[in-house]
Amino acid sequence: MIITNNNLHLKTKTQQLRLLHKSVASTLLIVIVLTSIYALVLWEAVDLKFLKIWLVLALILPIARLALFYWNWKLLTEENARTFRQFIFIGNLISGLLWGASTVWFFPEQLEYQLFMLFMLGGIALGASNSDANYLSGYYAYIWSSLSLLVVALILVGEEIQIGIGVTTILFMLAISIYGRASHKTTYESIKLRFENDDLVQKLEEKTLLAEKANTSKSKFLATASHDLRQPLHTSILLLDALRFTLDKDSQNEILNKLVRSHDHLSKLFDSLLDISNLDSGSVNVNSQAVSIPELYSSLEEEYSLAAQKKGLNFIVEPINGFIKTDPILISRIIGNLLSNAIRYTATGAITLGAIEDQNQVLITVVDTGIGISNDHHQQIFNEFEQLNNGHRDYRLGLGLGLSIVKRLSDLLDHEITLDSTKGSGSTFSLRCQKEDSQQEFVQSTVALTDIDVKRRLTVLFVDDEKSVREAISLVLNNFDMNVITAESASEAIEHLASLKPSLDVIVADYRLKNGETGFDVIEKVCELMNADIPSIIVTGEANLDQMKPAQRKDVVIVQKPISSAVLMPLILERINKEG
Repeated sequence: MIITNNNLHLKTKTQQLRLLHKSVASTLLIVIVLTSIYALVLWEAVDLKFLKIWLVLALILPIARLALFYWNWKLLTEENARTFRQFIFIGNLISGLLWGASTVWFFPEQLEYQLFMLFMLGGIALGASNSDANYLSGYYAYIWSSLSLLVVALILVGEEIQIGIGVTTILFMLAISIYGRASHKTTYESIKLRFENDDLVQKLEEKTLLAEKANTSKSKFLATASHDLRQPLHTSILLLDALRFTLDKDSQNEILNKLVRSHDHLSKLFDSLLDISNLDSGSVNVNSQAVSIPELYSSLEEEYSLAAQKKGLNFIVEPINGFIKTDPILISRIIGNLLSNAIRYTATGAITLGAIEDQNQVLITVVDTGIGISNDHHQQIFNEFEQLNNGHRDYRLGLGLGLSIVKRLSDLLDHEITLDSTKGSGSTFSLRCQKEDSQQEFVQSTVALTDIDVKRRLTVLFVDDEKSVREAISLVLNNFDMNVITAESASEAIEHLASLKPSLDVIVADYRLKNGETGFDVIEKVCELMNADIPSIIVTGEANLDQMKPAQRKDVVIVQKPISSAVLMPLILERINKEG
């Protein structure tokens, strides 16, 4: 339960009482021993009649308090705390009066015995400050009742030395009262701080639990968004591919090509956004491969040159021939963010995307002639939501996440990011990448659909629980004179195959189907029905392929949505040729 300011004081005071409560038994036993020593020392120096009466009373009181403590106060609770305070206060007051009364009833004539009395009463009072001061009223009740009577006894003697000792005793009483109060305050603050820290820890634990729940919800959302949002992208790219075969005018194909490129940029951006959202959780996959610098720069030029031209800026691209080892999507995201920032903060001049070869490394540079960044802000700009020239938070200037994403992605890819800039003189961002052997085999991700040549009529089983996707893939594959069998589940696929009994060449199945079924389940059941290991492809919208169940058959390939027919068709042919 979280403590409020209203009950924190009462909780602290009760805890102080518990500290006093723990020492009650040992304190009373010590008092019994000191009472016996006190009486023994004074036995020959005072009137025994009064001493014996005092001794009996002085022994009965702590024994009675001890008995009452064990009988009724062994356990201290919030409910009996107030009564326990009364028990301590009354007991301390009576004990103080009894000890003080001894100095009046049988005050010895010898100075040394008088000093002994002072030593005993003062020592007990001083010793009580360490424990009894946890309950300040009870502490004051003892020291003032006991020592005040001693002062009276000393002053009544009338001698200068006794009066001097009496005055000194008064000062001593004041001193130990102040000390007791300070000790009480220190203990109080210490206990209060502990409760406040416990309260903060509890609040932190609750907030951590909420954060974990939020993170779990975010992960579920990302998983759902990844699948559900990739589906329409997947469908639309297939429909665009199918549309290509119905157009006969160059102008129509030119529009289609621009639409396909725009769709491709959208798909890449969507993939990048999903990857970025997973950066904090450490679930972003790095797919390092040989990336062609000219092709990378050509893609970036196509995407960002128009935005630069609209602002009247020259967009200069100066690539070098060669390859770098990196993740093509993530590095496009890094350079894209740098280019977006450069265009946003440059009013006149040029944006230059360049590359410099440095032994076995390549330095990718984004240079602008914009407002520049002062030296003391070079690290600050990589913080989240940091915008140096957007104090009014103009949403048109973005959220200030671009360079934060650049920094985290460059760290993930192990690409050093540096900045060279001064206020008013433009900026140069440099990204240092590992050079890759230019002779290494480089596989392009897409091919022209018109270059695909199918040597014989193939039978393809396509399983997806989305009707629009099944219709789109049928339109595409029919254009290649393929026999396409579509189904929304394993049972429907088996039903079609059993009635048609075709020779099946390849299975293409969505990973996530209805009722918890997966593409792997489809492949297993169909291969069992056909009594053959059929080449298979799993198409998935999952954001993290590593978290998927691994392929259960050696001839299953996993590809991520959205996937165009320019990628799917060569993959189908490659799987068939590999098996054949």
